[in-house]
Amino acid sequence: WFYGGVPRALVPDNLKSAVTKSSRYEPKVNEVFADFAEHYETAVLPTRTYRPRDKAIVENAVRIIYTRVFAPLRNETFHSVADINTAIRELLEKHNDMSF
Repeated sequence: WFYGGVPRALVPDNLKSAVTKSSRYEPKVNEVFADFAEHYETAVLPTRTYRPRDKAIVENAVRIIYTRVFAPLRNETFHSVADINTAIRELLEKHNDMSF
């Protein structure tokens, strides 16, 4: 919704809720997750097993979003979902406008 589309590929870790059978060459993606990806016309590319470098890329992206978006809100009190969504949206826009 934020970008007006979906990513071309999702890169989940090899967690059980996304990947039912991990494999170095052909991981088996959870059927519901595969349906989700098909509905949004995106690909699911799980991280390779035994490849810590792949996992670090995914976890670093999560860490950056957490420290720039969610951590600043930790001491705030919100009284509705709309309020917290507005605060998250503002910080997300600020994050996306930053130079990398």
